[in-house]
Amino acid sequence: DSNFRARARCPNSKVGRTFSRRLEMGAFRTSWVRDFPVGNADDIRRYAAARGDMNSLHHDEERAKKNELLGIIAPGMLAIEHTAASIGNEMDGVMVHKLTMEFKNPLYAGSLPSVLCTIVRQRRISADVNIKIHNGYELVAVGSCELLLPRW
Repeated sequence: DSNFRARARCPNSKVGRTFSRRLEMGAFRTSWVRDFPVGNADDIRRYAAARGDMNSLHHDEERAKKNELLGIIAPGMLAIEHTAASIGNEMDGVMVHKLTMEFKNPLYAGSLPSVLCTIVRQRRISADVNIKIHNGYELVAVGSCELLLPRW
């Protein structure tokens, strides 16, 4: 069933009655894509340092290359933050309750990956979303999250 009921407190009620408002699945798209820039090597270094992440793979080009990488890589948190922002921008009022991400490939400076989010299940007060992050044709990460839907 693509419909669900949201329960809310009636703002003008002195007795605190509740009412139900019928929401259509069409209130939210079932899938969307959002690009996000990784930035250049200096942007990656500043981002990592600002979060206290001093892993040399995010700061030292030579160290990264010794680990068989092409250069410094963006912290995974960058992809997670952009994923959460994509969800929040698409579905105003939702809260990310649980988010898991498995990284398959690194993100390098200058990348422009895309986050693909697909709602796979929606219940009365929550929804499950599958997440895929691609950099061109390369799969960077897969994940899922549980959202708490707004209550009106």
